[in-house]
Amino acid sequence: MFQALRRVFCLLLALSTLFMASCSMRVLSSLNILPAPEEDEEEEYTPSEEFFGLGVHEPEGFVFSGRIFIVGDSTACSTYSSTRVEAQDLMGWGKYLNYYFLPEDQDRDGAQGVSVYNYAVSGASSLSYTTSDGYSYLKEYLSRGDYLFIQFGHNDENPAAAISAKLGMDEVSAEGKNENGLYSFEWILNEYYVQYARSVGAVPVLLSPIARLDSESGKASVESHLPYRDAMQRFASEENIAFFDMTALTEEFYNGLVSEQGREATLHLHAYSAADRKTIDVTHLSRYGAFRVAGLVADAVLKCPVALSNFVMEPQEEVLPREKN
Repeated sequence: MFQALRRVFCLLLALSTLFMASCSMRVLSSLNILPAPEEDEEEEYTPSEEFFGLGVHEPEGFVFSGRIFIVGDSTACSTYSSTRVEAQDLMGWGKYLNYYFLPEDQDRDGAQGVSVYNYAVSGASSLSYTTSDGYSYLKEYLSRGDYLFIQFGHNDENPAAAISAKLGMDEVSAEGKNENGLYSFEWILNEYYVQYARSVGAVPVLLSPIARLDSESGKASVESHLPYRDAMQRFASEENIAFFDMTALTEEFYNGLVSEQGREATLHLHAYSAADRKTIDVTHLSRYGAFRVAGLVADAVLKCPVALSNFVMEPQEEVLPREKN
């Protein structure tokens, strides 16, 4: 009798464990924030030379894992509800970055493809992100050989965030603040992202904030970004971190389109502010805009001396502009 009860108990315990694991994965899937795949320890894999670091921004002996992780704000994130995506034509560039890299299920001369894990969170500043689920997942799954793309600035500019781009790291306390309670943007990037990535053997890459849209002219609006772009660029130079000036790249892209095709050429790069589609959202991208900005990120990778540049390719899929109302 005791043995029978024991077997029933063990069976119920096993079923309970499976149920909890299933629920956990469903929650992660609903957030579109899936954990990195577990390594297959039984299969011995020798990477091709394309995986090895180029000795500029990557540590000695670096071997690319095949994984890119993204942290950032709403301009990068892809966790919007399907209702908002369809009604407002809304998406972040992180959704489409994998379109521009050798797919993870393909092999080229012994080089396996790239997986992208987008942990960007809508509304996040560089500091508030550290209390998000995305940051928890990052600390659990980021590991040796990964790249970490770090893009903040849009929400750091909000005075309520109390994050200054002008403090540097020498004028703040051990908590990253000055006497007036302002946090240093560079200190946060270093403390919570760059140092952590390097401590686990990953390579940090800093991306400045993308341009907003001036809906009147159709051109880029970047003035508020410049202090944060400059701080990020200065910090990257001092610490030998790969830096993509997405502020300048998107400004050039927007203004070039307007110069060639007129004001209307850039409006379809942005989402609508609401489901009625009466006004353009000057901050957030449309699906087409996210696809094109992801292409600018891939172009920046291609020109950067990192192993990841070996995996950039023409997009395997296209995202088309929306039809005019």
